[in-house]
Amino acid sequence: MVGQTISHYRITEKLGEGGMGVVYLADDVSLGRKVALKFLPPHLTTDEEASKRFVLEAQAASALNHPNVCVVHEIGRTEEGQQYIAMAHYEGQTLKDRIRSGAISRDEALDIGRQVAEGLAAAHDKEIIHRDIKPANIFVTNRGRAVILDFGLAKLVGGLDLTKTGSTMGTTFYMSPEQIRGELTNHQSDLWSLGVVLYEMLAGRKPFEGEYEQAISYSILNTDAPPFDAESDAESALLAAALTKNAGDRIPNAAQMAEHLAALLGTGSAPSIKVVRKRAMRRPLIAAACIVGLVAVVSVVKYWPQPDAPRLVVLPFKTLGAEGFEHLETGIADDISTRLMAVKGLKIIAVSSGARLVNEGLSLTDIGQRLNVNHVLEGNLYVTDLEGEVQIRISPKLIRLSDESQVWAEAFEGDGLDFQPDVARKVVQALNVVLGESERAALELQLTDNDEAYQAYLRGELQATLDHTQAAHYERACELDPDFVKCHSALARVYSAMIFFGRADSVRAMRKRASVAAKRVGVLAPGSVDDYLASGYISYYADRDLEAALESFKAADRLGLADTDLLRAIGYTSRGLGKIDESMKALQRALELDPTDPLVMYNFAESYQALGQYDEALEWADRSIAAAPLHNGPYTSKAYFLTETGELGEARKLLESAPAFDSPVDEALDWIKIVHWGERDFESAYEKLENLDMASLEGRDKLEVQTMYARLHDITRRGSIQTADAWQRALDLTAPDDARGKMEAYAGLGQPDSVIALATRLRTSLGNEQFHSSATLWRIAAAFARVGEVERAIDMLEEIISLRFSWHRAPYVFESPELDWIREHPRFKALVERTR
Repeated sequence: MVGQTISHYRITEKLGEGGMGVVYLADDVSLGRKVALKFLPPHLTTDEEASKRFVLEAQAASALNHPNVCVVHEIGRTEEGQQYIAMAHYEGQTLKDRIRSGAISRDEALDIGRQVAEGLAAAHDKEIIHRDIKPANIFVTNRGRAVILDFGLAKLVGGLDLTKTGSTMGTTFYMSPEQIRGELTNHQSDLWSLGVVLYEMLAGRKPFEGEYEQAISYSILNTDAPPFDAESDAESALLAAALTKNAGDRIPNAAQMAEHLAALLGTGSAPSIKVVRKRAMRRPLIAAACIVGLVAVVSVVKYWPQPDAPRLVVLPFKTLGAEGFEHLETGIADDISTRLMAVKGLKIIAVSSGARLVNEGLSLTDIGQRLNVNHVLEGNLYVTDLEGEVQIRISPKLIRLSDESQVWAEAFEGDGLDFQPDVARKVVQALNVVLGESERAALELQLTDNDEAYQAYLRGELQATLDHTQAAHYERACELDPDFVKCHSALARVYSAMIFFGRADSVRAMRKRASVAAKRVGVLAPGSVDDYLASGYISYYADRDLEAALESFKAADRLGLADTDLLRAIGYTSRGLGKIDESMKALQRALELDPTDPLVMYNFAESYQALGQYDEALEWADRSIAAAPLHNGPYTSKAYFLTETGELGEARKLLESAPAFDSPVDEALDWIKIVHWGERDFESAYEKLENLDMASLEGRDKLEVQTMYARLHDITRRGSIQTADAWQRALDLTAPDDARGKMEAYAGLGQPDSVIALATRLRTSLGNEQFHSSATLWRIAAAFARVGEVERAIDMLEEIISLRFSWHRAPYVFESPELDWIREHPRFKALVERTR
């Protein structure tokens, strides 16, 4: 098949072949990435029902979005009807090959086990069981990341005849006792299999062996794993707890197993494990009877809760009738969805995920499969506006996706927006979920009695720009209803964010406005989620006190709010403090709520980039592109990552294929920073800037364009009057509190004393920030280099490469034209060599 094109995949080489099919390396010509195409053998997919089951399983697995689970991009069929899966391509080898090719260290074994446990925890949390964990289904990349392969295939292979000698010995070694007995299995079977894999890595041999499958099965059912020279009692206890015959006596879940493995590695802590007493060996006659039943072995289920457990997404309502009420579409859906999230018996996916898929034109069935939900709430909003008299009618429908039947539908009509509690209550009743008192109260909560204020608030939510325009909507809502708690909290967030993003005319005045809004929340609802959010966002955006911000966000989280924005905030803040594991857990929770959120995916990419793990960064960037194929943001993000690995040609191709930019300024600056800067194509960079209408620009856009123009002058026309004029114009545009902008301008004007003073101020302002600090330190280093403070510049660069998280550690970054001032210095040359 090499050389053929299947769909939009051009097959380039054969990677391997086994009982589960043939795997090829292919180029995805649509998105410019490499993928692995696995073509399944006909006997696994000719049965229509089995094939349908496989598709559903693989779609569920593709929604996991976890770094330790292989990414499933697509499932399809060739023109000849052969089924294939398009998966992420990784550089490395399977664990089976890894342990075959030589000894593996204890730390590497424990770390691989930890990563697999974390991947399983994410799968189990979504009620997906792998059922075939073994070394051949664990891939280890060249950078040491463990990835679980073949989710969704285990159910198909469950019908194979395991009594046929040699047919499945590779799998039988890792089967749990309950699988061998032909019982229904749950997540504990995966933990047993991982225990076997761990034992094999640590001991150098399998715990249960035999020359044929019946002998292996007998050993698993009746004998204990032989002891080996473990390094600690804790290590022995962990394996004993994982390989206990009775599933109920094993480690409770994969998350705890990951914690124990992290503790053994010295990177975490976990409670001690209670070692279960050995049980008496079963009589051979009973074991033989079990073996007779192996023909029907592995009759498994995907869910250990009931398969029809309510999993729901609320889709934006379609607005019909009067114009100007589009803010109600997502706003009303979000309101209903947030109420339903308080119900423990429901699993709710964020409205935003459903909205993205609706915009892609997907059917309800496809949306259900992509989001792994079994119910959808949709409907229409009919709005009439006769001389200011607004009448609203909503007609929600609850659809069961298994047969696309309508479970419940009802119409609500009136001149107010107070029907959300009724809709939420009726949905819960239709799904036969029993409510507790606190859940009932959450469903009934009314945000405001003032419809005009509510609509102003929803207009602000729809804006989502964190600027004066968005603030104006919230200000109007708070003016109409001074007791509107959530609106005051939103104002505190926007005001403080405007400080952070440089959109405040006066930092002091904006900080005061944010504080007033937060205090109002504290008076109206002390100790509430909104109270903690308001103070947390001020600490994060305005004060840059990340410890205080994280404390506030965690306090809000403990109150049980299921909110993607809050989880993102926890992820960003903990990452800023260097708590990368905590950050990724929060971001993973956010992704579970909003599985198609490209922003969360991008932040995973950003985290891996700062850790220097570029394979993972590029993989998450690809996910972000797939989640938002119509927006240029993910494309430019990936292009930045590519430049750091020196792949300028690939970065250029990606920008050329990106959707249209929202702003000509963004387009020009991204092209310059990503491509022209690295290629030192300054003529093209000048051309991009000169094509912009500078007179039409204002605020931050004008400053960024002028600063880039001045930098280009600095590089190409050093010491000229035009260069000084360009930097002076940039200085005139900086806000009073813009220390970084002023520092760069003073550097361009050749004023070292001013540069040193502002650099000291910037260095101090970093506070407890760790994650983004390298970007500020790099700008300081460039400014020092420009004014001849060579030793200071190199000291700063030394600090950057010593950071655990660094955006500017890659060798390519040191090729920047802005470091040409010090390029020939011996210390700088030695530093560059250290980064290669």
